[in-house]
Amino acid sequence: MHMNFYMYLVQYVSSSHSMIQIVGGFIVQVFFALAVLSDACKIQDQGKKMVFVSGKIWAFGTLCGGVFIVLAYWIIHHSTLRSASDSILSKSDEENASAHTISKPDSTPSY
Repeated sequence: MHMNFYMYLVQYVSSSHSMIQIVGGFIVQVFFALAVLSDACKIQDQGKKMVFVSGKIWAFGTLCGGVFIVLAYWIIHHSTLRSASDSILSKSDEENASAHTISKPDSTPSY
């Protein structure tokens, strides 16, 4: 009789421990997703463009993918890679680039 009780107790504790891990992990991912969304809004308010997708998609990806997506987001938007390409990604530079398009010459060269 005591053996069955202990077996039940071990199963209950291990299953509740797993449930705590699942719920805790989900809560952490929700907070990560909210942080990514908040940061993406700040980046866009500074006049910079998001890379690949919008901030909402990055947040949803964080909710689904967890820490790995947060790591990718940070590398792309906050590491030195972003600083090196910051001028390429700002909206004002995109407008300047469209103003400097190459036009066709007025006359064709003669051979």
